Amino acid sequence: MHDLGSFARKLSRRTAIHELIATAAGLDLTGALSSVFAAPAADLRDWLTEAGRYLYVTRPTRWSAEVESWRDGKIFDTAKIEAYIGDFPVQREGTPPKTLVKFTEEGIRKGRLILYEGDRAWMYFRGTNQAIRVPLAEQLVGDADVASILNVDLRHSYVVSGVDRETGDGKPMTALTLTASKDDAPFGGVVLKVNADTAQPIRAQFSTLSGKLAKTIDYLSFQPYQGRHVLQSVRIKVLLNAKSDYTIIRYLAVSAYELPRRLFTPTLLKDF
Repeated sequence: MHDLGSFARKLSRRTAIHELIATAAGLDLTGALSSVFAAPAADLRDWLTEAGRYLYVTRPTRWSAEVESWRDGKIFDTAKIEAYIGDFPVQREGTPPKTLVKFTEEGIRKGRLILYEGDRAWMYFRGTNQAIRVPLAEQLVGDADVASILNVDLRHSYVVSGVDRETGDGKPMTALTLTASKDDAPFGGVVLKVNADTAQPIRAQFSTLSGKLAKTIDYLSFQPYQGRHVLQSVRIKVLLNAKSDYTIIRYLAVSAYELPRRLFTPTLLKDF
């Protein structure tokens, strides 16, 4: 595995030297230097690879989570879900990620299923005979948005096209500009902000195909899992409406768990 800390220090030293040269020449290159790091493409991929270690685990897995929907400083809705990551080796087979989410809490949502495959999604309601396709625009709101967070594997559908330096809460951050590289990418672009030393994700900003900022995800905390740290809680805010709503997801447990591949099929959701 690449030494990301060494890589970050090398970039910092290189940029600092450029800044000293610019200052001596009486030039103000702050904006230009902060927007581009002169790093090889392989090194840029290292940032996304290391960040991905915090966001994704080896398939197949099951995630148990609690969901809180907030408005005007108060919780107005809650849910409990289980998310299953299918056994579909993306790198070997070239298939988009598949995620199956089940609502488990008693009430109107119990038994509801949402299947994600790349930028496509289907929803199944208990007692019906077939799943319905969820339009891409509707995947940003409500239950479909909650279900999508574990499905968007940035390593699968995006490439790093730029690296910026930023500071947040007094700490140095690295902002990775990600560009969609495959047709099944659910967003046109992503800015992923990570810890400048460890590459632990801090915030992701997702934009539509037209370039409009659609939503943000703040990665609030992480939990130990198999010798590393993975997601524990996130805050999701959809920006395509005027409401101040946001969603908190707390992942209570993650474990190895394998569902039959056939269940990750829209026509067979009723069998789950």
